[in-house]
Amino acid sequence: MLDDRCLIFEKLALTTHLCSNNAMQSAPSRRKRRLGVLSVPLQEVPWHWQALALLVFNAMAAAVIEESIACCRGSPATTSATLVDINFGTQEELESLNGIGPVLAKMIIVGRPYASTGDLVRVSGIGPEQAARLLPFVKASRGRRHVDQR
Repeated sequence: MLDDRCLIFEKLALTTHLCSNNAMQSAPSRRKRRLGVLSVPLQEVPWHWQALALLVFNAMAAAVIEESIACCRGSPATTSATLVDINFGTQEELESLNGIGPVLAKMIIVGRPYASTGDLVRVSGIGPEQAARLLPFVKASRGRRHVDQR
């Protein structure tokens, strides 16, 4: 820990004038410039500024963790290149969707072609709630696979 000094609190203390000028003037040997910020020992930083900095750090860390988890799971903000096409997707691609197993994938294939993604409610076993959950992850192109045509 940088000689028990906290560079973040220094800037806060100097800009808000919370550290007394006497404390700064009484110790001129501690007034070293480091990256344009005055070094202040952690003991001289008021406790409420330390608590505020810890709170901000935790909030930022939580936001970064939440964003990385959303990226790993595949957030609804996916591009059209990663969407599964319900008219042209293979059974394996359809099974990769959350809540779709082999039976539902076969039923989706049998019900082709679909005019829109909202037509998934036509499939027996997919209710309106499950269809709504699938909408951000699927698309419906015109037509259907040549292999599926009778």
